[in-house]
Amino acid sequence: MWILFVAFSFAVPGDLGSAAPTTPTTPSTPIAPAATAVAAPEAKQAEVRRLLVLTGADRLAVQSLDTMISGFRAAMPEVPAEVWAELRTELRTEDLLDKMAALYTRRFTAEEIAALVAFYESPLGRRLVEEQPAIYAEATRVGQEWGVEAAERAIETLRARGVVF
Repeated sequence: MWILFVAFSFAVPGDLGSAAPTTPTTPSTPIAPAATAVAAPEAKQAEVRRLLVLTGADRLAVQSLDTMISGFRAAMPEVPAEVWAELRTELRTEDLLDKMAALYTRRFTAEEIAALVAFYESPLGRRLVEEQPAIYAEATRVGQEWGVEAAERAIETLRARGVVF
């Protein structure tokens, strides 16, 4: 689900082009062997799609797209409503979910996908999915507050050393 957040967070009006380039990071867990990435069985693909539904990634994709278009509409009120409606129809969240499914298929074995599905079908897994929006919202707020505090401390340090005016 973080992939969706990140994918759509860079497309919010006002932020276009402001995101600093990032250096790819190495995943903390090894990627499944290349053989599984080349031609994943249909059963594995179906399980990955099931996982995306269980985690709420499908709903988040729709919500994120709607939020993005709403932001564009607010930033560009001169654009006719029918253009936004047409764009909403053209931008299929299924395309994003296909790309996400390919990521999971490459990074996890069929057995790992099955274990993830089992977890998200469990009471704890369902609770995690239920709580994640509130956790993400709070984590975003906490992260922003921390960022402001860190920036203030950095500026104070730089000023104390005569680096910043």
